[in-house]
Amino acid sequence: MTRQRLFLDMSCVDAARQRMRHVYDTFDTVCVQFSGGKDSTAVLYLAKEIHEERGLGPVKVIFRDEEMVSPTVVKFIEEVRNYDWVDMEWYCLPSGQEVWVLGRREYCLLWSPYRQSQGRLVREIPPWAITAEDFGLIPGEVLPQSIDYYTMQGKKGRVAFITGVRANESMIRYRSCVQKTARELHRHSLQDEEKHSSSVC
Repeated sequence: MTRQRLFLDMSCVDAARQRMRHVYDTFDTVCVQFSGGKDSTAVLYLAKEIHEERGLGPVKVIFRDEEMVSPTVVKFIEEVRNYDWVDMEWYCLPSGQEVWVLGRREYCLLWSPYRQSQGRLVREIPPWAITAEDFGLIPGEVLPQSIDYYTMQGKKGRVAFITGVRANESMIRYRSCVQKTARELHRHSLQDEEKHSSSVC
């Protein structure tokens, strides 16, 4: 059955606030997935509103640093990291990525010690970053689990990661997000029956 987009009798911001409150009512730990872009920044400030309303303290923020990030964006994320109402976890984990180089696809291992030894990292790992060594992993080897697995570590109860996606800008991103959420919720509902308490939204 084809999914159809429904339009609500409220503004986009009010609908977002309603959904955010539902997430905070449903989950024990809520983290904002932050990229430094406009969508995740909007979500961050919506989360700030709820934290102030409910006296929840700093907003938990996850930043997955993919190394090849614009210096302007990195500077902005560093500023956000230092806000007194933000509690940011900054991850620099080795994951494989395909990049376009002179019209060809090339495989690249992000934060590779080999490239670091050759002075070929786009930039150095920030001293405050969470790295492979923090999980007892060997630097330079691809993560044995998905990045979600590592960002979930240390979180209490049922956990939600909030991501900002505007469907009007990219239906492909919207569909992939919705499909992933449905798969994750189904998988974690099965885990809940086995006394595992983590969830992804």
